[in-house]
Amino acid sequence: MRREALDKTVEAFLSKPLPKRQKIQGLNPDRADIITAGALVLREVMDLLKAPDVMVSLNGLREGVFFEHFWEHLAYPVIPDVRQFSVLNLARVYDYQKAHVNHVRFLGGRLFDQLQPLHHLGGSEKELLDAAASLHDLGPVIGYEDHHKHSHTLIDTNGLPGYFTQGDRTNWAGCPLPPPRNPGPGALQDDSGTSGPGDSALSFGDFEDKRVPGTRSERRCG
Repeated sequence: MRREALDKTVEAFLSKPLPKRQKIQGLNPDRADIITAGALVLREVMDLLKAPDVMVSLNGLREGVFFEHFWEHLAYPVIPDVRQFSVLNLARVYDYQKAHVNHVRFLGGRLFDQLQPLHHLGGSEKELLDAAASLHDLGPVIGYEDHHKHSHTLIDTNGLPGYFTQGDRTNWAGCPLPPPRNPGPGALQDDSGTSGPGDSALSFGDFEDKRVPGTRSERRCG
């Protein structure tokens, strides 16, 4: 959250009495009485630290208690790569098609590497492509029709530590690519705000594997 957005939020809270704050969409009514004080404290902390923005964790005290109790015997850091772990964890939760996903990751990655002299992108964008390839086909757990949209819904609903979804900028792999709510590399940004345009490589890799499953060992450009 940027400081400007926080200022607007604080002013909105201050301008509303409790009954109206309780009706704010997305705000738990039980927290409406303390939310203003919490926002003011956050603003003061940002002023003291001269921080232009702040990242708010989706986890709370209960997650901390859980990790402290069940992970205390594990060597630190327990999860050396949070983004990689969160992607794989979400994929496993929804019983992803491992063989298909790994083949799409391979094909998409090869296309990305071969086209690098044209797109001039680097490792962070390739990481986004890899994450998108891992999660692009979760949707059938809800329903096959429009499953690309269901994939976005699952990612958006569960959250993905280390990444955030960028509103409606969600042009993922799909068959074909529909308007905005079809998730893909453009839908994921890392926490620095970087996003990658690997949609074409992912879509092509997905198409190739579905056309002749698991048989395409290489795809060359030119």
